[in-house]
Amino acid sequence: MFKLKVNGRVQTRLTYERLDGVDDVLNFSIPRARLGFKGHVFSKHLTYKFQVDFGKGFASLKDAYLNYKMHDWVHIRAGQFKKPYSRHQLTSSAKLGMVDRAGTDKTFGAGRDLGVMVHNNFAASPKIEYAVGVFNGSGDKSSFSGTAD
Repeated sequence: MFKLKVNGRVQTRLTYERLDGVDDVLNFSIPRARLGFKGHVFSKHLTYKFQVDFGKGFASLKDAYLNYKMHDWVHIRAGQFKKPYSRHQLTSSAKLGMVDRAGTDKTFGAGRDLGVMVHNNFAASPKIEYAVGVFNGSGDKSSFSGTAD
């Protein structure tokens, strides 16, 4: 009753600039280098996803959540995941026509956040979609601070 799928992807970017009177500039970067794990534990109704990004020279947590299917139209998800802001936001960057997201994502606070949500598996595009959640509002750049004794 356990399942584990491991996946990964790397997106690279090579840019070249040539301006009159200025030295040519050639840049190479790795905006995304993701390693992910997903599957189910104990039951096919309890699924999980864990994804880390190593792009831009830093490691950052993208997804870490559990999702429990109570019924075909009632799922409960808890952890850090993409907020269901728009179909563009929910689509993986690996499947977008352009490498970068639209400017509206940052303007309206779309992206990942820590929270709890009730939904009807909107990622599978049912005829009617719903998602209701409570999020902490710090996005995927959350951090802990303090002292330990």
